[in-house]
Amino acid sequence: MSIVKWRKDHHQILKLQKLISDPNQWNSDITSEHHADPEEGTNLKFIPPHTINGVRCAKLEQEDVADGIEYWQQSILCSVIGANPSFEFVKRIWSALDIDKIIHVRRGVILVRFGNLLGKQMVERRGVYYFASKPFLVKGCNPKIDMHTKEIEFLPLWVQFLDLDVKYWGADSLNRFTKERSMIRYARLLIDVPLDSTFPEFIEFFNDNELLIRQQVVYEWKPVKCSHCYMFGHEEPVCKNKNMVRKEWRKVQRV
Repeated sequence: MSIVKWRKDHHQILKLQKLISDPNQWNSDITSEHHADPEEGTNLKFIPPHTINGVRCAKLEQEDVADGIEYWQQSILCSVIGANPSFEFVKRIWSALDIDKIIHVRRGVILVRFGNLLGKQMVERRGVYYFASKPFLVKGCNPKIDMHTKEIEFLPLWVQFLDLDVKYWGADSLNRFTKERSMIRYARLLIDVPLDSTFPEFIEFFNDNELLIRQQVVYEWKPVKCSHCYMFGHEEPVCKNKNMVRKEWRKVQRV
């Protein structure tokens, strides 16, 4: 090893030892060397750690996260089961709104920040969108939201009740049939369906004459769930987590 290289490595070791022994040095070094330009980042502030059960850990106070909460309060979290919407799709459906930035969180999940709070409120007010016939779920960001959660318990799905007698079509329960109420073929209803439930093809109810009615249910779209890995978006035959059968080539013996 050359003397020059040895001195350089020795200098880095001494610098690292200094940082470990003096936590405040982390703040000064990072601030001066990496974030001298405000346009390239934010200055770091050293917060003395607390010792809990013999372990040193940092503790955030409300004022430490206030700026982040205020910044992201005009944002929404979008998710689609079994699909990965593009940024172009997001820009197209909200082209009339001021979109500040779009961030890809993970497959099927996108974070969208609007230039003002009004844009977020307008998107939340509608609530349900669709991407490739799949529910495009939106949820406004708040201090308690976990953008990395995978827990989606309910899905809004459009269902059709074929040949349902019109006397059961109440304004508060069923909607979206033909405007003139002519050529009525089915009732259409938006319902929240638990993901852990089955999707029945029929429902039964007693009518006003106490007769049991068996009503057919048609789903315009419903999530596909793998019976092997229990994940949504694919079926068992194409599951990547399923053990593949390894084929072995054997030499054929000729008689």
